[in-house]
Amino acid sequence: MRKLNLGSLYLGKLNWKKLNWRELNRLQRCGILAFAALIVTGIVFTDFFIQIFTVFHKGGLVMYPLLLCSILTVAIAVERYYPYKRASDDGAVFRKALATLVMAEQWEQAAELCRSDSSAGAYIAKTAISLRHSRHLVEGSLEKVAAQQAAKLRERLSYLETIVTMSPLLGLLGTVVGMIQSFSVMNIREGQPYAITGGVGEALIATATGLCVAILALVVHTVYQQWLDQVITDMEETGWLVLEALQREGSE
Repeated sequence: MRKLNLGSLYLGKLNWKKLNWRELNRLQRCGILAFAALIVTGIVFTDFFIQIFTVFHKGGLVMYPLLLCSILTVAIAVERYYPYKRASDDGAVFRKALATLVMAEQWEQAAELCRSDSSAGAYIAKTAISLRHSRHLVEGSLEKVAAQQAAKLRERLSYLETIVTMSPLLGLLGTVVGMIQSFSVMNIREGQPYAITGGVGEALIATATGLCVAILALVVHTVYQQWLDQVITDMEETGWLVLEALQREGSE
């Protein structure tokens, strides 16, 4: 029996006159299975989002600022990645190539190498090379440029520190408000003692959400802070490399 070629069927090249009933039944079963899998996937995702919305609603009004904090954390993590990636290209390889040129006093080639690199260390070296004829200005200029580069990379990291501190407090506030509502006298008078324990459980959702948001922001902040320290170290090493070469040239 000829094997059914679904690719040719899709392209309209299959000869429908030569199809037998067994192949048509197989095609029909494949279509039914694919449709059933699509329906099951839709049901699972729909149920998942319904559960998330239900839990979110139970957390109270505090969940909205916590949602905003989580969105800001993800946005900052994505937005900061490209500047950090540009500023922290392979510094060891760049410094090795730069050291070869500056030791040979090939300043034009060294400046061209710095212009072709986008890292923060290359920017420091380019500044130092451009001021090599005014050596009394080099060290102060390097400190100023390094501080400017570090400040640019630190942008919006302070927001993460605020989110780390504020998110647990917002979660605690939502829990306290929920517990106040759960222990209201009206619920006890209406004969609903179990509403207290259920309400406390729902109120703790806000605290759990606040802790999750704070942990996420803390992880992102720690990663970028370590990355920033590495970039600053690369800038210092590159700056000292060029300064030593300039001092050696001046003493000759």
